[in-house]
Amino acid sequence: MKRRRRRRGPRIATKALEEALVKRAKKLRDDPDFLFPECQGHEDHFFKNKIKFERVSRFKDNEKKLAALTKWGDQLSRVFATSLQMALREEVPRLMSIDLGGKDVSIVYNKKARKEILVGVQYFDDPDLRLLAFGRIAKLKRLHLYSMRDGFVCTGKEDKPPSKYVAEVLAAAKCSLTKKGECHICVHCEKEGVPYLKITWITPKVEVMLCQSCAKNENTYINLTKRFLSFDPKTSFRVEVYPNFKCECEDGSALNEMTIPPREALARYLEGGMDDIEFIDEHMEHVSENVPASAGMILALGNKCYGDDTEAFLNALNPSKIERQALEYLLEDLDESIVVESATPNKILMMYWDIYGVDILESIVGDPDIAENVFEKGQWKKDTPAKVLKTAMSKAKKDQIESALPKYRDLPPVAAFADRIVRAYKAKGKKSALMEINKAQSSPDTKIKSVRYAFLLAFSAATGKEWQFSKEETDFGVFLKDYSEKLMEAEGDDYHDSLQELLKASGSTQKI
Repeated sequence: MKRRRRRRGPRIATKALEEALVKRAKKLRDDPDFLFPECQGHEDHFFKNKIKFERVSRFKDNEKKLAALTKWGDQLSRVFATSLQMALREEVPRLMSIDLGGKDVSIVYNKKARKEILVGVQYFDDPDLRLLAFGRIAKLKRLHLYSMRDGFVCTGKEDKPPSKYVAEVLAAAKCSLTKKGECHICVHCEKEGVPYLKITWITPKVEVMLCQSCAKNENTYINLTKRFLSFDPKTSFRVEVYPNFKCECEDGSALNEMTIPPREALARYLEGGMDDIEFIDEHMEHVSENVPASAGMILALGNKCYGDDTEAFLNALNPSKIERQALEYLLEDLDESIVVESATPNKILMMYWDIYGVDILESIVGDPDIAENVFEKGQWKKDTPAKVLKTAMSKAKKDQIESALPKYRDLPPVAAFADRIVRAYKAKGKKSALMEINKAQSSPDTKIKSVRYAFLLAFSAATGKEWQFSKEETDFGVFLKDYSEKLMEAEGDDYHDSLQELLKASGSTQKI
């Protein structure tokens, strides 16, 4: 089934909408000054427009003449004539619907007039819409207009917002702001470690400070200016984002001086392309990626800055022993700042792993070949740095153990079994050794079973497993326990001798 598109062409007005449009048209007919802003303390910049309206008003009862005037003259006069037509007929012809920022507005259409002016005139009593009638005039004459619920004011070429307008737009803020002098702030802005948006309204000397947690999904600058019209409203405001890091270092932080947003991000914000939260987020990301080189190394995590104190920074990350070793090497060699909102030791390592990974591994295991080999395998498997570090440590430890023990080719079965257990224990610990012991659980060889029980006793893991052995095997295992413990502690030539002794004590006459 095909989905029908919503049409925005001409449509018939509802009775309530028709009555409202006609009522406004009659009110404007009776007193055209309702449309114009009040010019305070300066000449009337709309005097010529009012004279033109008077000329059009002479024909308010002449439908034929009004029809002609809707096509000729300046834009504002054409639209005024359209409203007089409506008032004369006391009915509304087919309407056109216009989408204004997600809001549908219905107007009586005149193809010879601009749509925004039609909206502004036909809704002259709406504080949000009336400005549309004067956009081109205000920019051409560089005027400042302020629309309020109970007033419409022009301050001419002087940027001087009425106190009533300022109070009205600030009161409309969704978040709770506390007034302190001329500063309107949320409760968190005075707390160290909370980034916040600061908008300075230059002429009335008003400041609005809003932290990230209090900001809603709205644009405060747009809210302050949505009923304000001038040649360039942006010149009336200064917009900054204060990182406001809590400094754990004595000298303070250069990060807190980075309050000026990038030009491209600021332009998008001022045009309404970002809300407050997105704007603060983007600026904090900019700060983290653009710490000035002149500031030296700066380490910051979350809302805290540690300067160049690597020890405090690492403590805040709470890394494992091996992660700490890796990070210490990285920070000693790194010549750039690290500023992250939140991170784990592994995340920090990942940021630099491709460049520093091999060197970090070599600094820990002390073997360039092992480092290179483990790094490449980790890249192929897409393992995390933390996992690669553990693999490198395990391999290095295993290689170290292997180098400290004799190498054998063909050991007798009993000796081979004991050798596997001890090597597993030295390389990976008790758990790995017990796994090797359990692999021989089904062996029928009584000598191997006795050696197996001896190692279970050595690891204090024999309790509950006696049923797996005969009395002769357990007795023999008790006898061999000391030999197995001695083997676990031995290295080099001593290891060879201890292994031979264990083999002999087990009843074997074979030589290793």
